[in-house]
Amino acid sequence: LLVHLVIFTALSTRPDGFSATCASGNTTSNRKGEGFVDDTDLWVTSPRPSFDQLEALQTLARHWHSYLTISGGALGIDKCFYYNISWRWTTKAIPIIDNTISNESRVSLINHATSARVPIKQITPTTGLRTLGVRLAPDGNFRDEFTYRLHQTQEVVKNVKKVRLTRFEARLAFERVWWPKIAYPLTVTNFTKTQCSKLQTTFESTFLAMLGINRKMPRDVVHGPTALGGLGHRHIHTEQGCLHVAMLLYHLRQPPSDPCQQMTVVMLSHLAIEFGSSAPVMSQVPINRLDHLDHSFLKTTWRYLLTLKAAITSPSIIPPKPQRVHDAFLMDIFMDASLPTSTLRTLQRCRYYLRALRLSDIATIEGDSIHPAFLKGRYPTDRTPSWTFPRQKRPPKKDMTLLWSTLQDLRIITSTGRLLRPLGPWTHTDTSFKSYYSPSHGSLYVTPQTDGQPQGSTILCHSPLPYHPSSRPSTKMFKRDFSVTNNIPTDAKPVTTTPFGHMIRASPCNSTPHRETPLSPPSHIT
Repeated sequence: LLVHLVIFTALSTRPDGFSATCASGNTTSNRKGEGFVDDTDLWVTSPRPSFDQLEALQTLARHWHSYLTISGGALGIDKCFYYNISWRWTTKAIPIIDNTISNESRVSLINHATSARVPIKQITPTTGLRTLGVRLAPDGNFRDEFTYRLHQTQEVVKNVKKVRLTRFEARLAFERVWWPKIAYPLTVTNFTKTQCSKLQTTFESTFLAMLGINRKMPRDVVHGPTALGGLGHRHIHTEQGCLHVAMLLYHLRQPPSDPCQQMTVVMLSHLAIEFGSSAPVMSQVPINRLDHLDHSFLKTTWRYLLTLKAAITSPSIIPPKPQRVHDAFLMDIFMDASLPTSTLRTLQRCRYYLRALRLSDIATIEGDSIHPAFLKGRYPTDRTPSWTFPRQKRPPKKDMTLLWSTLQDLRIITSTGRLLRPLGPWTHTDTSFKSYYSPSHGSLYVTPQTDGQPQGSTILCHSPLPYHPSSRPSTKMFKRDFSVTNNIPTDAKPVTTTPFGHMIRASPCNSTPHRETPLSPPSHIT
């Protein structure tokens, strides 16, 4: 442990490594790798497309090798391997893991005993190689682990049938030997309920007979708690779910400086963006609302909680909120309509591309229609999303058409993009806009932007002119003062600005409450 601490401290000064930031940008997890006894993983992420992550990985591995040798250790180069995880887009703009296997390894280390350069073996990201007793593939699948555990179960059943054991010996064999072995990887596995049941039925009947229990005993009695008259035998699916929940709670309860707590917060925040609903992650929702999520550790844990009608609440789980009166989350609209899972995933990709969670994210600042830029498949320059979305290639034209036609069919927008129920006043804004108007100060605040991105923290404040067109009383004119301020008043709301000679026209500059539209809202509107 001391050697690991010294080496990782030395590596912490290097720029290369792994970095993951939560969707809101408030929490970042940085690390070079992880070590446990004699197993060590080193990680490098690509901060930009032109970054050569394999070269950075080799540099990091060489430093680890050198530090380990200096500390008196030795590296088994013949046991080393590496993954190169990369994605490519299908014709439907779906990201899939790319096969990056090459004939020649680009990562190598020098054997200090022979001074020979030894190439490091590369493994496909879909292959699970045994590390710390679990075969976890980088793409998140546990196919290799399930295949191994199923074969292991079949071998144990075959061997147990060859011997005669008393009931006492059979109980010892089951509780002290077999169950700890089969339950060991369940803390991290994502076995489905079907896979868990397949493993369970492979060995359960054999051990029940050896324990003197009728094989046809109802499984509710076999797995029921002893306090209610059951036998208290564990089930793999239940054990996996309990271990998942216990580990998730353990990490959430750690101090914010703990690396595992930070990584847990990062994963939960991105799950919230993927879920795209007003409901917090790990809360009580209909179980079919998780169907559009990718299979993962957190999804498996959440599904298990829902089967128990349980939920996890934590200050670390901060869900996105509606920004305006009558605002609604896009995925809530689609899920309330009971759309097929394939359609939800298509709409999900369109939402990722537009970097939108709610109607207010794609509506104009006036809140009466969809912003024309979004209808054309472009992100407008008057705003910047504060949430980080997954990278998404532009979906095919038919998918984008499906998005707008679905909103029309659900009576959210018209064929021209106007909202049937306009959005009301702003309740809060987590999206960064280019221009704000403060009724209390009567001033316009503009953040200079380039390509839709804010440039630093400079804010230009413009003073109003006594000009109020009678046709549009919410429109105000401002002279270009270019006075700089560092803060925007708390009552400032987003406005649309238009250059007008040496002046700036801004609207809507309302200080009066929003007038309700006499239209009954759909059930999903907040």
